[in-house]
Amino acid sequence: MKKISNAVTSTILSMSLLTVMAGAAIAPALSIIREHFSSAPALTVQLIVSMPALFIIVTNLLFLPISRVLRTRAIAIAGLLLYVVSGAGCFFVDHIGVLLVMRAVLGISVGLLMPLSTGLLSYYFPPEEQARLMGLSAAMNQMGGVVATLLAGILATVEWNY
Repeated sequence: MKKISNAVTSTILSMSLLTVMAGAAIAPALSIIREHFSSAPALTVQLIVSMPALFIIVTNLLFLPISRVLRTRAIAIAGLLLYVVSGAGCFFVDHIGVLLVMRAVLGISVGLLMPLSTGLLSYYFPPEEQARLMGLSAAMNQMGGVVATLLAGILATVEWNY
């Protein structure tokens, strides 16, 4: 088997950073968001946190048919583009309905990236390296959640949409 470059390994592992960040990052800012959207029902505001998880599930269920139609690179690029657009788009939105749609698209993007973040490890690496890399992937996943939650809490004190 040919040697996989460090860049490919780093790229695959970096996708693991993104998976927890989508849902967990916004939790510290929820009370500030609730204040901003005070006219919206509390349940609607709480959906901001759970909306990505719902769409991650739906996208994961559809991943196999998607992977039969699109190449891995196309799925990864689409997932990353949707992640950036929907994540950054939430900054510019000031309507709760549009914010929920952006969070749903963020869930779709994570649903595309999540299977790739572990599946590519088993595709590119021999079994003796997979266990170590799966551990690194899990560590990156959790590190992304910790860092994102910390930053979201700090940025939420500046403005709700930061």
